[in-house]
Amino acid sequence: MCHTSLDYVEGMSLYEWVTKHKEIEKGKLYLWIKELAAQLSMFQKQRGSPVYKYLTPHNVIVTRKGRIMLAVSKEERDGVKPLDKYFEPPYPNQAADVYCLGKMIQFIMAHVQCEPYLSRKEEFKLQKIVTKCLEANPKKQYEDIHMIQINFRENEKAIKYNKQIAAAAIIVTAAAAVWISAKGVNIPPAKDELMDEENISQKTEENRIPERMLFEAGLDYFLENGEYSKSIEYFTYAGLQDNKNRYFTELAQFMLRGEKTVETERALEELKEALIVDENTEFKEVLALMRVYVLMDRKEEYSNVIGLMERGNLEKQRENSSGELQKEFEQYRALIYEELKQWEEAERCYVRLSEMRKREMEDNQLYQKKSFEVRVKYLENLWDMNTMSEKKIDEIKKAITEYPEIINEEIFVRFASEKRIHIEGEKIWLEEV
Repeated sequence: MCHTSLDYVEGMSLYEWVTKHKEIEKGKLYLWIKELAAQLSMFQKQRGSPVYKYLTPHNVIVTRKGRIMLAVSKEERDGVKPLDKYFEPPYPNQAADVYCLGKMIQFIMAHVQCEPYLSRKEEFKLQKIVTKCLEANPKKQYEDIHMIQINFRENEKAIKYNKQIAAAAIIVTAAAAVWISAKGVNIPPAKDELMDEENISQKTEENRIPERMLFEAGLDYFLENGEYSKSIEYFTYAGLQDNKNRYFTELAQFMLRGEKTVETERALEELKEALIVDENTEFKEVLALMRVYVLMDRKEEYSNVIGLMERGNLEKQRENSSGELQKEFEQYRALIYEELKQWEEAERCYVRLSEMRKREMEDNQLYQKKSFEVRVKYLENLWDMNTMSEKKIDEIKKAITEYPEIINEEIFVRFASEKRIHIEGEKIWLEEV
């Protein structure tokens, strides 16, 4: 069991820090991520398993010694900061602290350059962690902060292991060079020695990421995050000699600049044909294609691609994707069927969209109810800790201000009765025992 303690430290908010720095040491980046995860984990080990909930760049302090510390929560801070809304989970089934930690990693990496640069493998692994933090699909998201810590430690071990292999290789190579020199043997430089370090690392098998993984990362940036410049990077890493990578690179460039060219039209047509022929075409590939089709208003082509959208092998992949992507896909299907005057199919699509919306509302009600229960547990904890009456009343006022509906919830009514709390309009007082 942990307990919260407050301490005064000198430093600045993380938001201020990134505005004053252009670079961050790679070791410090990893240390900060570990410290944030560790502090959130400890915070949640308090009685009642509270959620920190408001992890933002304004709520994290960088001390003078370069360490990271959690500041007071948003409820205890004056005013609302502009960035706060970007750190609020868009879906009720997302764990707030897990989501916010992913956004924090994303924020740091987006605003400062890592020095030395993250390798492609390191960047890819961090992006995978961020994606799972922000994931809306319960089957794909991290269950809690502890799972992130485990995953992060595994990534660190893998990185250290690769560095040890590289160091060992350098030592062996150096020893061999000394032995050869002692023997007086002249060996001409190998062709690979004329390559730069970047190309050598790409050719080293243990540092090489499979092209398919790089391609999938490009699709994730394209669809999940809308970061088309990043998706272009990963499609390029995957190898432009592959036609599919080239096609998606061209589509990402179109999404980035908003203007279609002859190359865009050609890539769109050739990609469509390639996906139709390929029996292993995947859901995200089709969705990316449809996003561009609809945006370019290519209505004359809708009849040619509807069969691609209805492939049976895509159904399972669609179910395992995020709710947002499922909804986008269904919206495109509805739009296309309506445009083709296939009314029954269009109706079925809109019924499914309506059901999705209904489930979202049901989830929202469920998580709202859970938020009420957690807030009441927090209030009960104040009584267990013999908190001053003024603090108790302030916290009850905050709860009612944030959740006006809570006052009529059975769990709150029972709590108020047990603790002899009297509420009349804006007036709240505690009955003396």
